[in-house]
Amino acid sequence: MNVCPRASRVGVSLLLALSLAPAAIAQQPPAPAPPPPDTAAMVGGQAISQAELDKAIGYRLMGLKSQEYAMKRAILEELIQERLLDAEAKRLNTTRDALERTEIVEKAQKVTDEEVGVVYDSAKDRMGPMPEAEARKRISEGMTRRRVDMRREAYVQELSAKAAVRYLLPAPRIEVDPGNGPSRGPANAPVTIVEFSDYQCPYCARAYGTLNQLRTKYPTQVRVVFRDFPLPIHREAPKAAEAAHCAADQGKFWEMHDVLFENPSDLTEPALKKHAKTLALNEAAFGTCLSSGKHAARWQKDVEVGKEYGVMATPAFFVNGRFINGALPFEAFVEVIEEELQQPSRSGPSARR
Repeated sequence: MNVCPRASRVGVSLLLALSLAPAAIAQQPPAPAPPPPDTAAMVGGQAISQAELDKAIGYRLMGLKSQEYAMKRAILEELIQERLLDAEAKRLNTTRDALERTEIVEKAQKVTDEEVGVVYDSAKDRMGPMPEAEARKRISEGMTRRRVDMRREAYVQELSAKAAVRYLLPAPRIEVDPGNGPSRGPANAPVTIVEFSDYQCPYCARAYGTLNQLRTKYPTQVRVVFRDFPLPIHREAPKAAEAAHCAADQGKFWEMHDVLFENPSDLTEPALKKHAKTLALNEAAFGTCLSSGKHAARWQKDVEVGKEYGVMATPAFFVNGRFINGALPFEAFVEVIEEELQQPSRSGPSARR
């Protein structure tokens, strides 16, 4: 008797719960629909897509991607070198150490006492209290290591040519609009270098010489497009940029461009006007153009475009869209240009898309 009444009350409660369950279920909000696959975030039910995020980022990650590529490329070259040397040692039925000793170490150019003496004489003031014999020994060892490295590089290049090595690692690349910037070289050249530069930047002046070398080496294969990127720390650079375009009004942009990079120590307005006189420009027209700020909007636009591409310092280059940051050696540019010339699709401006 004590059990049954309790069981009855439980049964009644269960029936009431079951009768109310559909109403409770009906009051719950519907489960949200799953977001699209490319969603980066949801805000108030609205999706922010990965494509939208990428567009907002623009090309600001280009520098990081280029660094990643450089690291991968360096490690890839090490792997290629290892494989080439191992294969050659096997072909000659010798050991790897023996191969390197006979083909690299023994064939490296020897360092002479005269060469060591020249280096020592030019550096002995910086050697401190180090004994001369020890200093000469260190100089000789350092020069020997460098020459062995040079011989190794040359030997690996010989093996690479025989093995038909091809680099298929894709380099990061973006489409860079050359705009209406002044250019040198054929419009249909297979390689276009878009340069963002600053007339007051010492590294840009160094790169100026490198670009001249490249134009000499590749007269029909390389086109160079100049775009202004005066840095805020260089107070005279904006006016120098305007001076070049004021000279362009009289058909002498590149003449002024060259003079500015060859005389970077003084870019004041009197110096700019003196350059105009040297170039036989109409001095009155040039002076009016310069003082009016007629071309200020032009370099300002170039700076904004450069920032969109990820440019943060000068000089900055895009070789068929491949980013090169800084005044790298001539050989570094040649390496990239040669790779671009070997690409079968590099046949004209449309191929640079």
